[in-house]
Amino acid sequence: SVGDEECDNDVNAKSLRSLLRVEVVPMSRAFGVISDVTHSNERTHTDNVAINQHVNEHQRRMHHRRRVRIIHPYPFTFATFAKARWINRTVVDIYHEEFGSYPRSYYEAAIKAGRILVSGEKVDCDYKVKGGDELTHTVHRHEPAVGLADMIDGENPTGDQLQTTPPIQVVHEDDSVLVVDKPSTLPIHPCGGYNFNSLFEILSHWKQELYSSGKLF
Repeated sequence: SVGDEECDNDVNAKSLRSLLRVEVVPMSRAFGVISDVTHSNERTHTDNVAINQHVNEHQRRMHHRRRVRIIHPYPFTFATFAKARWINRTVVDIYHEEFGSYPRSYYEAAIKAGRILVSGEKVDCDYKVKGGDELTHTVHRHEPAVGLADMIDGENPTGDQLQTTPPIQVVHEDDSVLVVDKPSTLPIHPCGGYNFNSLFEILSHWKQELYSSGKLF
């Protein structure tokens, strides 16, 4: 159906982990501190200045404590084998009608440029898919930044503190159960636009020996 997501290539994903450029930065650096105080006609100019100073200082401290995790853009290959309903349909029709993430003109250009391949080979836009064909689509992937656990101490954390402070607050852990307090914006597993910025991937990146793939299930 239209809107189906392309399949992630697990082998490709694993090989990318060592090449990823990951940054953990204060929110103030990632987004900037936005201060918007509504002025009331009933307040004097002196009152407004004092309120602004208080709010700015509070936001400055909070933004230094809060952290976000940024994954720099990286090349990623989606791969899938031909489905029965795709047989004898052109490759450009399949990508445009089955996935529909981009306009038809994009898929035509991607096929001609070799970003979309069939069984590892460049093909024409009117190539008709056969049973057993593997379709791959290489894109420049941009993941949304996600929030992490706040810094516990320090108004001006150093780079080492930002990297070594646990990314997620662990509430309870034993041999059978792991309970965490995660930001609401952080997905649990890779999905949609999130791939390496997910709870499973972040825990695995933090302590691979404890939380690597397969050990959280």
